[in-house]
Amino acid sequence: MCRIYLLLLAVSLLSSFVTNSPVLDVPTTRSPAPQPTAKTNIIGGDIATPGSTPWLVSIRDTQYYPPPHFCGGTILNNFWILTTASCVTSSSYNLLVVLGEYNLDEEEGYEISRTPLLSIIHPKYTYFSTHAYNAALLLVPYFSYGERIQPASLLPKFDDKRHRLDRRFTDRMKEEEGGGKLCKTPDAKRDLQGVEGLIAGWGRTNSEEFSSVVMEANLTIQSNDFCQSAYPDDDMESLMCAADVTHGGVGACMGDSGGGLISKDGYILGIYSYAEPCASDEFPGIYVNMSAIQDWLCSIVRFPHPMSLLAETTDYRMHSYRPSLD
Repeated sequence: MCRIYLLLLAVSLLSSFVTNSPVLDVPTTRSPAPQPTAKTNIIGGDIATPGSTPWLVSIRDTQYYPPPHFCGGTILNNFWILTTASCVTSSSYNLLVVLGEYNLDEEEGYEISRTPLLSIIHPKYTYFSTHAYNAALLLVPYFSYGERIQPASLLPKFDDKRHRLDRRFTDRMKEEEGGGKLCKTPDAKRDLQGVEGLIAGWGRTNSEEFSSVVMEANLTIQSNDFCQSAYPDDDMESLMCAADVTHGGVGACMGDSGGGLISKDGYILGIYSYAEPCASDEFPGIYVNMSAIQDWLCSIVRFPHPMSLLAETTDYRMHSYRPSLD
């Protein structure tokens, strides 16, 4: 009887202690992720207007769920996406291309997703070449253009009426040397010093976090001498650099790689490769010069029918193809 009394007394004292103890206010849900502002973007740039960069695509890694964005790309036509070789080789088997994207956190109804069928790396690119000829093409299943899905143009501008490599091929296109007139190429590498271009993407921001919406910045292409002095170990034969020399502290960063530097007239001037560090006044962003790779690019995108390139591959798991320069 005494043991029962002592047990009841202990329970009573314990209940009193618990009831009178202070209660900690512990949140039951995580705080929402901070939303981007005009000062936390593509480093020094601005938030893009929805639909103002219809050539831009998001390249994602399907090894994870949901697949995270990690690189950008540029629409060339209804089949081809231009990006960097480093973006493709980093996740060759697990790529997803999302067109018409603006806000990575929301489905807005404009998005189209495509899994690449083929990746084509520039034949002069190697892992040890750092960033020289850092270019790649992704062949994706046919997609239609729309309000937020439009191609950018090569130098010089394509004839839009005959540039669409879609299902409506004609004998006339094949008679013109395999569609050679669809893609006129420059005779030599162009000096684009002083030309202004727009870079856009979802890359790392000032807070070292990726942006959820498209950011953009206007940059000016610098002289080859300035680029070479900033990056003495890089072969600038196929490269150029761009920066905002007026304000400084503006530029692309990790996550923007593969995105195109687009002129005011809609031409692709270059492909963003890297910067070390990002948005530095002394070390401008490095871009692949489009005029240095356009002969190679055009030899592929003017192919009579892009799907026939699949027959050229030897590794059907990766669908990776490196055509020779001959």
